[in-house]
Amino acid sequence: MEARAASGTVLRLAPLRNDAPALVIQWPGAALHGAVALELSGGGAPTASLLLDTVDWSPGAPFEADGTLTLSNWRADNASIATNELIVAIAIAPEGSGRIDFRGPARITGPIGEGEVRDMVAALDLAVTWRPGWRVTPNGCTQMQLGGLDVAGFSFGSGAFALCPLNGALIAADASQNLSGGFSIRSLGLNGRMAGPEAQPARLGAQNVVGQFRGRTGDMTLLLEAQTPSLEIDMGEERTLAIALQSATADARIYGGTWRVDGAFRSGTLNDPSLPGSVSTITGEWEAAPQGSGEGPIIQVRSGEALLTAHEPATENERTLFNPMRLTDVTAIVRDGDINARGDIALADGRRQLAGFTAFHDISEGAGNTRILATNIVFDGTLQPYHITERARGMVENVQGAASMVADVPWTNDALTAAGTMSTTGVSFATATMPIIQDVRGSIYFDDLFNLTTPPGQSATVGLLNPGLAARNGRLRFQLLSEQRLTIEQADFDFAGGTLAMAPTTIT
Repeated sequence: MEARAASGTVLRLAPLRNDAPALVIQWPGAALHGAVALELSGGGAPTASLLLDTVDWSPGAPFEADGTLTLSNWRADNASIATNELIVAIAIAPEGSGRIDFRGPARITGPIGEGEVRDMVAALDLAVTWRPGWRVTPNGCTQMQLGGLDVAGFSFGSGAFALCPLNGALIAADASQNLSGGFSIRSLGLNGRMAGPEAQPARLGAQNVVGQFRGRTGDMTLLLEAQTPSLEIDMGEERTLAIALQSATADARIYGGTWRVDGAFRSGTLNDPSLPGSVSTITGEWEAAPQGSGEGPIIQVRSGEALLTAHEPATENERTLFNPMRLTDVTAIVRDGDINARGDIALADGRRQLAGFTAFHDISEGAGNTRILATNIVFDGTLQPYHITERARGMVENVQGAASMVADVPWTNDALTAAGTMSTTGVSFATATMPIIQDVRGSIYFDDLFNLTTPPGQSATVGLLNPGLAARNGRLRFQLLSEQRLTIEQADFDFAGGTLAMAPTTIT
């Protein structure tokens, strides 16, 4: 027997065995039994073959059948499901309740946002029951084998994990279509690589991932919570970038043909030996939603905060590069493989705001840049340079006046650098050898902000220099060297009706 649809889809029913009919009705009693082969193909429908070894029914008794299901070419929106001789058992009671058991492997491939899960094989051993409402109940944990996962600029290779039900059901709905059930994944660990030509090794893990279904059919919510999620990337010899969180949540809602996700992250850390410091107490909220037809999602981070702490100096004679600082009011947008972020930088002690920043990162290239802009830092009795960096302690004291700074911090997969320009408009200060230095004006370009060095030829003017005798209207040309050394290339002042000049020298 064969049925054809206008789309070209064909459904065929035939005897499973050549020596027996497909179905036999016994009379009287109207009992039904047989062995049937059902095949579906064509017209864009999946290619399916359901071979029922036994089919039994009689009045007042359940309809029962068992056999195997082979499924291929089931595709929708770049997703596919395939099975090969999946064992199927069907039992439907006269009042309409029923049960279908599945046992065997099912292969799943499909998109995840801008990424993709490839060849994920689920070793099914579960039952779908209804009476009314319905439940999907596995026999223990479902073993999952992952062929590949591409997401957020990473490609993770093969990995295995167990999908365990919560309260007995992976997902369920009552007679009113209210959803329940869920799952947990313990000791998740995936190995892979970053995207791009360098393809650095990466590891993704979590102690436990829990998912819970809520809402109703047609307006479903899946609440996900990951405990201690972590990501490690081997950036090079003796350099591992590590990101860890105490917890991360995602509240995903699927409704009306669209979706959105709202979540949060808590108590995170970021460590990279190439960075001048570590990032801790990372907290914030995030959301994701589709960008448009055929486009990837937009992910937004808001209300983000983090603590920046400088690495300990290599020797006891060195001082920390900067005092603890806090990133506040951080917002970020992830769109089309790019991250754009902005926020403020404040001293952790007292939370005095110092600067704002904008940042860009290309996920696939692993490269980006941060611009830090401090438009008006006013030094007074409550704020001194040593409050920002201990390396300024003892170099300058009693700083009074305003300064501004623009810094650029570019990075690639292999390197991180920092350069910037600091400008003053009338700053006064003192040093151990020069008690009075007033009205300093100029712009200094730092070619290495981590080591506080400059190219030659930096210039500034000094209104008053008084080591005991006053010299005015100074004009300086200099260079800052590593290890807190200063090279005076040229210096002259108005003094006693003439000019006081300083011979070129290096001060340590």
